[in-house]
Order: sequence, then C-alpha cells, then structure tokens
Amino acid sequence: MAFTIRAAQTPEDILATKALFRAYHQWLDIDLTFQDFETELASLPGKYASEKGGRILLAFPQGSEEPVGCIALRDITLLFNEWTGSQGTPHKKIGEVKRLYTLPSARGSGIGEDGYDELRLDTLPRMQGAIKLYSKVGFVTTDKYYDTDLEGTIFMKYTAALNK
Repeated sequence: MAFTIRAAQTPEDILATKALFRAYHQWLDIDLTFQDFETELASLPGKYASEKGGRILLAFPQGSEEPVGCIALRDITLLFNEWTGSQGTPHKKIGEVKRLYTLPSARGSGIGEDGYDELRLDTLPRMQGAIKLYSKVGFVTTDKYYDTDLEGTIFMKYTAALNK
C-alpha cells in the first residue's frame, strides 16, 4: 500500500491530528496528565508549530483524505547538558519525536518504512561545506545519474537504513 506523508496545515488536518492523538492516548492506556495532554490537544499545533521548530506529519493512504498515522516533532533543550556535564545550552540542536501513532487498521502495511529507498543529489567541488555535511549524514559518492555540462559535478546518494 502506498502512502502520502504531509504536514498538518489546515483546520481539518488539526482536527484529524486531535483524533489520532486521542486514539494514541486511549491505546497507551496511561494517564498523560503529567504531560498536560488536554492543553496540548486544545492548543494544537502548539509546541509542534513550525514557527517553534516543530512539525506534525500525517500519513494518508493513497487516494484517501483520512489519515491513518501521525508523528509530531519538536525542538527540545535538555535539562542537563550531556556535552558539558552541566546545565546550559546544548551544543547540538536536538529534536524530539512525539505522538508517533498508526491506527490498528494500518499496522503492518509498511507505513513506517514508506518513502524513498534512496536519495540522490549533485554538488560541485567548490561546495566543500555542503560535501562535508552530506558525507557526515551518510551520503556517499556514486555514479553519474544524469547528463550535465558542469565539469566536476559530484554525484552522491544516501540509502535509507531500513532498506539497506
């Protein structure tokens, strides 16, 4: 089964997100008062808003406008800075995964693995900062995958870990 993953943006998306978050909460069968869950629902997108560094993504089966899964992402600051051994601003930008949930009817369908098996890009030798970044996150050089007149073009690929 194929899926479309897109950011929750419309009022309808937020209503669908609330329904999925509630289904997640019911499935967990845990009191989430300590996370102020009801306020989180009432203020969506709230701490997951893009202007706060967050994002809510919804998964839709191909041809459907009813999402069967969600994930919320947000920036976080650690209470204890593991890189300095003290309280303070971390040296790394850290994101947190929250409310990752798939309706029971969509479980086992591959939704968690849906997406690209591989990403490709091209860059130029003078873009050393970009090349260093791409390499750091797992891109490796690969064969040319299209014709270009730009001499020295470097082609790179990233293969998703789930599909290696």
